[in-house]
Amino acid sequence: MDIEIRPFDLIHASSEDWSRFDEFNRTVNHEFWPDDPPQDIETRRRMIEADMEEMDMVAHEAVDLQRNERIAGFFRLMFWKESSPSYKGNEHICNIAGIAVRSEYRRNGVATRLLPLVHDVVKKRGRRSIVGSTLNEAGRALVRRIGGKEALEMQDNRLSLDSVDWNMVNSWVEEGPKRSPGTRIVFFNSIPDEILEQYCDVYTEVANQAPRDELRVGDQVVTPESWKTRMEKYAEGGMKYLAALTIERNGDISGLTDVAWVPSVPPILWQSLTGVQERYRGRGLGKWLKGAALLRARSEFPTVTTVVTQNATSNEPMLDINRRLGFKLYREIYQFQVELQKLKKYAKR
Repeated sequence: MDIEIRPFDLIHASSEDWSRFDEFNRTVNHEFWPDDPPQDIETRRRMIEADMEEMDMVAHEAVDLQRNERIAGFFRLMFWKESSPSYKGNEHICNIAGIAVRSEYRRNGVATRLLPLVHDVVKKRGRRSIVGSTLNEAGRALVRRIGGKEALEMQDNRLSLDSVDWNMVNSWVEEGPKRSPGTRIVFFNSIPDEILEQYCDVYTEVANQAPRDELRVGDQVVTPESWKTRMEKYAEGGMKYLAALTIERNGDISGLTDVAWVPSVPPILWQSLTGVQERYRGRGLGKWLKGAALLRARSEFPTVTTVVTQNATSNEPMLDINRRLGFKLYREIYQFQVELQKLKKYAKR
């Protein structure tokens, strides 16, 4: 087996290299998400470009020279740029956006060759801690061998629209304004400029209130500029966006939820964030938002059969709402944190 490790420049990669990268991603993703249709190459490219607006990326591939440069393994490391509003508090962090070895190349030393390179890149960037996620027992075992910590347990939860109690959902929507007189729900496919700054402030607040357990990372800050840039990249990749907001009598955005749909994956709707500001909790706004967004999304995205969301296992209030809607656990995800010195010791061994 003739394996060569080399850098992979996703920004300037040729169409042939992007095709190789896309084929590798499709193969690996199908192993862990067998029920999901693959995203098209343009959507994947735009999503990566959106991440790189605020983060630097370093990627390497392990290629099989005897099989037409087929990718056997790959890693992507992400580092917050100093210009990003999320840099402060995360300046010590390297985010592993992806590290994987194709199944038939495992136990052949590919990962053993990639990990020292990960260490060298992280050290050169001056970071002290590496954060990532793993989906299987082999990945968890590797983290433990290195000396890392499974810092945050997550759940990929899925809702089949065929199983939804729509009478219950309608009752949540009808109950909302009764419990919160003067509050209204509005829907947007694009957040208007006149409320975008407030929206980003609330989005940042509620997103960073989600449990982190033992994950030692700083806040991620959303600004109008970063939001617009990300949404433009997503739209170029074909993504459709829908946000539901609760607006108080005084004009405050008290809560929000948002979903996204990609034409190349028509059966799936992704729900990324649902949150309510602390001072407005206890009035059923979370149920109102989830129910109203679900009803609206069913009409806007008629091909959808499954809603996917991810939650911290310790986020019991949100999990309770999701269970009542009918969400079921699909896969556990373990976010880990490894200190660079421990990776260095493991790589030397």
